[in-house]
Amino acid sequence: MSPLKARPHQSLRVHNKVVASGTLSIIRHIHPFYESLALVLGDVGAQERFEQLVQMIALCHDFGKSSPVFQRKVSGENISVKENPLSYHTHVGSLLGFIATKQLLSDVPEDVCMHLSGIVMSIILQHHSPQSINPLPTKTSPISLIERLRDSVEDTDQILRLLRGLFDENPGLIESIYPHAHSVLSDSIRRLLELEIDGLLCLLDEIEDTLEVFRKNTSLDDYILYRLLYSALCDMDEYDAAFSITDTGKHSVVRDLPRTIIPDDIIDQFREKQLKQGVWQTPKNERESRIKKLREDTYQVTVQAVEPTSKIVSLQAPTGSGKTLAMISYALKLRDEISRQQGTTPRIIYALPFISIAEQVESVVRDIFGIEHRNSDELLTVHHSLSEMKWYSESEDYTPRNIRFLLDRWRSDIIITTTVRLCETIFGPSKNDSIRFNRLAGAIILMDEVQSFPVRYWDIIAEMVVSLTRQLGCHVLLATATMPAILHPSDMHTLSVNRVGISRYNVHYNSIHVTLDEFAHEIFDVMRARATSNILVVVNTKAAAEKMYSTIHDNLSPDDTLYFLSGWVAPIHRKQTIVSLRESLISQKSRVILVCTQVIEAGVDVTFDIVFRDLAPLDSIVQVAGRCNRHWENKEPGIVNIRYIFDSEKKQSYAGSVYGDVDLEMTR
Repeated sequence: MSPLKARPHQSLRVHNKVVASGTLSIIRHIHPFYESLALVLGDVGAQERFEQLVQMIALCHDFGKSSPVFQRKVSGENISVKENPLSYHTHVGSLLGFIATKQLLSDVPEDVCMHLSGIVMSIILQHHSPQSINPLPTKTSPISLIERLRDSVEDTDQILRLLRGLFDENPGLIESIYPHAHSVLSDSIRRLLELEIDGLLCLLDEIEDTLEVFRKNTSLDDYILYRLLYSALCDMDEYDAAFSITDTGKHSVVRDLPRTIIPDDIIDQFREKQLKQGVWQTPKNERESRIKKLREDTYQVTVQAVEPTSKIVSLQAPTGSGKTLAMISYALKLRDEISRQQGTTPRIIYALPFISIAEQVESVVRDIFGIEHRNSDELLTVHHSLSEMKWYSESEDYTPRNIRFLLDRWRSDIIITTTVRLCETIFGPSKNDSIRFNRLAGAIILMDEVQSFPVRYWDIIAEMVVSLTRQLGCHVLLATATMPAILHPSDMHTLSVNRVGISRYNVHYNSIHVTLDEFAHEIFDVMRARATSNILVVVNTKAAAEKMYSTIHDNLSPDDTLYFLSGWVAPIHRKQTIVSLRESLISQKSRVILVCTQVIEAGVDVTFDIVFRDLAPLDSIVQVAGRCNRHWENKEPGIVNIRYIFDSEKKQSYAGSVYGDVDLEMTR
C-alpha cells in the first residue's frame, strides 16, 4: 500500500519524525525542569524517562490520521468533520496517548502515573482546539473533556474498527509509521485496536477517574508541566504545517532561527558613542553632576548584579535614571554569562504595560543595534496589537503564513511585547497565546513598570514568577520607580539606587472634595499666574477627561496649545498625538497643556512644569509625578497638585469608580 499521509504532500511517518524531534529539542534544554522531575520520576534515569514520554506524546498525537476516512480526505475528497465525524483524528490519538503513558510509567508511583497520563490525554485531545480547556485550574474542565470523549464514543468505536482492519491487512504498518519507536508504543497501539465498545467505555471510565483525582490534587507545577508540553507539541505541529517539510526535504532536529551573536558590552559601546556625539553633555553645575551620577549609579548597580544564580532581581530607580539601557545591558551580560556556563543562549523578553512605552523601547533597541528597517527579524520581534505583520530577511522569502508563525511564536533573540501579551502567554486559554509558552523556558524576562499590575493579581503573579524561575530556568528582572510588594523580599535580590539628594517636584495634596468645575477653575488660576508653564492634567475616567478638555479648551489663550489623550483616542492617533506633543514641548513656541487619563502614567517620555492629578493609589501618583520636571530641566522643583474630585451626579468620587477603596484609603 502507499504511505499513509499526514498532509497532501507529506507522509505521516515524516510528520511524526519532524514533530517528535522538534518537541524533544524544545524540552531538552530546560535543566531545572529535569531536576524537579527527578523528584517524582526517581533520580536515576529521570531525564531519559521524560524524553521518552515527550516523544510518545508527539508520536501518538496524529495516530488517528491513519484511519481510511481521513486518508481519503487528505487525498482530496471533500469530507468535513461535521458531515463525517469519522475523519476526526484527535480522540483516537488521545486514547492512545493515555494507554501508552500508563504503560511507559507503570513502575512509578500510581499518583504520578495518573497525573501524567491525564496530562498527555488532555494535550492530544485539544491540540487542534482554538481554545485549550486546561484540565488543571478549574473544577469543570475535566468534566467537559470526558464528555467530549463520551459524546463521540460510537464514532470512535467505528474508527477503531476501520483501523483494526487496516492494520490486520498490513502487518508491518506500525513499524513503517513509527520506525525505531519505543516498544511501548507498538504494544499500546495493539491494545487500543483490540478494544470493542465495552472495552472502550471501560477505558473512558478509567480516564474520568484519573481526571477526577487529578482535579483534586493538582498544583501550579502541574499547570506549568501541562502548558509546557501542550505548547511544545502545538508549536512543532504548526511549524511543520507552516513550513511544510515534504518527504524529500531535510529533517533537521532543531526547528529554530539561527541565534544571533550579540556582544555583551554593546550597551557600553552605545553609551560611549552617545558621549562622543555630545548626547550626554559635560555637567555644568552641581545639580547636573548629581543627575549624571544618578544615571551612572543606576547603570553600574544594575549590570554589576549579573549573576546566573540570582533568579529574581528587583530594580527600583527614580524616573529619568536610565533604567531602560541598564535593564537591556543587564539582560545581554546575563545572557552571555549563562551561555558560557550552560551552553544555551537565552531569549530576552522585554514586557511593558503600554504600547506607547513598548514603542519607545523598540526605538532604543533599534538605535543600539543600528536596525534601519521597521520590521521584525531574527534579532528583534515586536509583538503587540499594533505591531506590523512584517518580517525582514535578506536570504529567505517568507509567505504570510510563515511570517505570522515567526511573529506569533517569538522566534527572535529579543522580544518586545506588552505585559498583557506576556500574561496571555502564561495564563490565556487561547491556543494562539499558550503555544508561545515554551519560549519562556530559560528566558531572561524584563518586566518594566510592574506597579501597573492590579493588586488583585499580585498573588498569582508572584507564584508564577517564582515557579517559572524554579521549573523553567527563567531569570526575571522587575523594574519600576515605585516597587509594589508583589514578591516577598526573601524571594528576590533587591537593587537600590541612591536618589542623590535632588528634588524634582513638590507634592501638594488637598483632601477636600471638589467638583470637576471647581478643579477646572483652580487650573485656570494657575494658567493665568504661570503663563509660560506647561501643564499636565490627569483624571481617572475618559468621560471626566473629555469634560475637562472641553472646559479648558473654552478658556485657552492664543499662545496655548491643548492636547487630549485617553482610551477613546484610537491607538494610531494616540501615537501621533504623543509625537506632536513632544515636538511642542521641545520647540517651546507655545505653552503646552495636556488633558488625559492614566495612559500617560508610565514610561511616556514627556515633561511638564506643573501637574494636576485626581486622587489615585500612591504608585499611580508617583508615576504621574514622573512626568513633572522629568529631566530636572528646571532649577526649581516642579509642582504636583493632588485633588479629590467628586462626581456630583453619581454621588461618588471619580477615583472610587476606578480604584479599590483600600488602595485609596491607604493613599489618603
